[in-house]
Amino acid sequence: MREPVTCWTKLETMKSNTNINVDTSRWHDIDWLECQQKVQHLQYKIVVAFNKGEIGEVKQLQHNLTKSFAARALAVRAVSNNPGSKTPGVDNVVWQTPTEKWNAILELGLQSTQSSIVLESLQTTKRALFDESGSLKTDCNL
Repeated sequence: MREPVTCWTKLETMKSNTNINVDTSRWHDIDWLECQQKVQHLQYKIVVAFNKGEIGEVKQLQHNLTKSFAARALAVRAVSNNPGSKTPGVDNVVWQTPTEKWNAILELGLQSTQSSIVLESLQTTKRALFDESGSLKTDCNL
């Protein structure tokens, strides 16, 4: 029997660089209690740093939280276990099998920058809202 996947395990030891697909049973080996504890600990440290006014440390801790295996695993579990889990999101992807869920955790770790999807763009300029004298137009149709 394999040891459970802990949130402290290095991600590089769980995947190969050439193939992201990993054994299906790894999803079931995740120690969820440890993941929750690690995320709560990082969140607590963020609150403490914010209350001290250490904004640089807050940013670093937020980065650590979003890149941590524990947070990504809990996020995938939350998305795949909610009542709307069979409905695809804006990326048109549904994670149903343990292999898909495990690969989603790994893929989230590989994305260095998230590219946003523009759903709708509405541009208004200050000139459209104000008349020549600088007062606010009341008959604007936005």
